[in-house]
Amino acid sequence: MAITLRSVAQMSGRRCKKSLFLIPYYFTFANALFGFISVIESVQGNLIKAACYIGLAALADALDGRLARAFGSSSYLGAELDGLCDAISFCFAPTILIYSLFQTTISSVGIGVLGFYLCAGLFRLAKFNVTQSSSKAYFSGLCTPVSAFFLATLVLYYDWFAQSAFWFLVHVNGMVFVVGILSFLMISAIPFSSFKATRYSPSLVYLIVVLGSLLSIVSWRWGIPLLFLLLVSYIFYSIGMWLIMPSRMKRKVKKIM
Repeated sequence: MAITLRSVAQMSGRRCKKSLFLIPYYFTFANALFGFISVIESVQGNLIKAACYIGLAALADALDGRLARAFGSSSYLGAELDGLCDAISFCFAPTILIYSLFQTTISSVGIGVLGFYLCAGLFRLAKFNVTQSSSKAYFSGLCTPVSAFFLATLVLYYDWFAQSAFWFLVHVNGMVFVVGILSFLMISAIPFSSFKATRYSPSLVYLIVVLGSLLSIVSWRWGIPLLFLLLVSYIFYSIGMWLIMPSRMKRKVKKIM
């Protein structure tokens, strides 16, 4: 009986381990599905929903890698699958979202810039998979989830921007300009923090979650584009640090990236 119970326990343990191994893949596929739904919503004219689904895809993408490392299920297959799913959610879906927003006013130049964004995002993903940077602290170039979510926030806060001094950001020409800038940032060599090398204590994580939730509620209640401001701060901070970095440090960063 003892042997039988031990065997059952071992089988249960293997099944449990296998289930944990598959969990990150569920989030990776969720990333692609959210991107797919975002495209459908954009085509149907539900642009706010489409932008929200891009945000959900970014959340799923952020979780799958961390879960894979936590469960020890990181693999080349998972990395390749993650890149393919990112191509749907953060390269293709944002271009459809912006085109759907301005489909009656966008020019052929604007469509060309959207095509450039798509190609820049695909190049960024391919470069990441091929090089597999040895630096866990930085990304070489702006990562595609941040770029895509940046565009999504412009749609989420469209009414706020339209009534503010930054109305040009949601004008067709201003949006095309922003898309072009994001495209160049994705294929640049500027280091952007990945936050992967930072270790947080449980109490700090709890504090961040509570403050983040409160700020999100306040921003939603008063219409403050908090998510947009956070992304802008992240991008400008990274560019600023790169500009003031000594040439010797820049060469050192390039070598490890």
